[in-house]
Amino acid sequence: MGEWDLAKALVLDWNPGNIWTGTVPMSTTAPLEYKFLIAYQDGSVCWQPGFNHKLAAAAQEVGVQRHVIHQ
Repeated sequence: MGEWDLAKALVLDWNPGNIWTGTVPMSTTAPLEYKFLIAYQDGSVCWQPGFNHKLAAAAQEVGVQRHVIHQ
């Protein structure tokens, strides 16, 4: 999808309850590997620490919910 290129990053939408959502079109044959990040207005970026998240492809819509707290 974005191939770790920040210019291609999926922009999430904020929702009440501090829940961020977005829709990712994906192939039903390829898994998705991703990380969350915060891109600040000054151009700096803070990547989520730790291992990448992995989501197996599915023939139906799959919801992924993560609560990310940044201090």
